[in-house]
Amino acid sequence: MIELLDGWPVGLVAGYSAIDGEADLEPALTALRRSGRSTAYPVAHEDHRMTFHLWDGAAPRPIGRHGITEPAGPMVPREEVTAVIVPMVGFTVHGDRLGYGAGYYDRYLAPLPRPLLIGVAFDLQELAEAQRRDHDIGMDIVVTETRRITP
Repeated sequence: MIELLDGWPVGLVAGYSAIDGEADLEPALTALRRSGRSTAYPVAHEDHRMTFHLWDGAAPRPIGRHGITEPAGPMVPREEVTAVIVPMVGFTVHGDRLGYGAGYYDRYLAPLPRPLLIGVAFDLQELAEAQRRDHDIGMDIVVTETRRITP
């Protein structure tokens, strides 16, 4: 998948820790760190907020809420995030995204201006259509194991 991620903006890239068969970003995020970019991972809070925290690739990431590893590094101010890589349960070629339904990403991404939004999934997760609700945030780019889709 790393070959499909060429041309990313310079700056801080927020990724995620893969769970339940999601695309594993560790090789891509490691390559980004080696190229001089900073990476951050999400932390889910009890009040259903999500923040991103720096991770250097070496420090331990303890298991947090929902059984997902979370970094203990400093929180990154939202305006410093250049791009957010978003996991998807399903997607359309129009950039619509289905998540797990808790709304963490939609709430985090709601304020403008937004960073570049890159949805990552597998081809088999493509949907013919998805009903987008008012609060749903669409992706700028969708990356699968074989394609890079710009809606």
